[in-house]
Amino acid sequence: MGIIDRHIFREWKYRDTIIDVEEYLTHIGITREVLCLGNIKEENFLYYLQFILNMRYTMIKQNKNYIIPENGNIVLLNIPLILEKMNYTYQNFEDKVIIVKRNADVDSIVDKVPLSLAKRLLEYNDFRNENDIKEKREVLKAIDLHIENSKKEISGLDNKLYNAIGTVVNEMGVNHAINKKFQNLTEPELIKWYDKCFLMMIHSIRALEINKIKREREQLISNKF
Repeated sequence: MGIIDRHIFREWKYRDTIIDVEEYLTHIGITREVLCLGNIKEENFLYYLQFILNMRYTMIKQNKNYIIPENGNIVLLNIPLILEKMNYTYQNFEDKVIIVKRNADVDSIVDKVPLSLAKRLLEYNDFRNENDIKEKREVLKAIDLHIENSKKEISGLDNKLYNAIGTVVNEMGVNHAINKKFQNLTEPELIKWYDKCFLMMIHSIRALEINKIKREREQLISNKF
């Protein structure tokens, strides 16, 4: 593929044991047959776009002076537009790029939390994790650890919200084994509750930020009079 340098690919830490670009494309479902027929599934297409973005990001990070052909530059310029039409976006994180579902709720708090947690928040909406119950549990566990640092304040602001989050993370298989009363829930049903919990967690983090602004406003008023 013209816009991907084989040397850059070999230096890419996420290639695992794959030795060349063609083998990697086959690994993510982009075979010559698929390309000829033009019937690429959305998931495979997203893997393909993410791979191109990762190769470009790796080149930039390594400061390689690799000349990209003109049609390659057009492809790179088109990717954000394609993703936007599919309701996705992408984020650069340290040594890799991930494609995530666009989510205004996450966007509203992602710059209000530590970078490590911001990454986890975005990973929850990573297209690869949409039905990955194990990964969703890991992300919820990480967010819950952050929330626990402010549990007094959150419960004081909205105790029902805090308890609702606790029900999911403590009784539905996130922090502990699934409680007997929830054992009849199917995996898709659990994922739906995890998604609801994710939204509640975002709301709780946002509530902390709003409460902080309120305190700053009170401080401002008291200093003026």
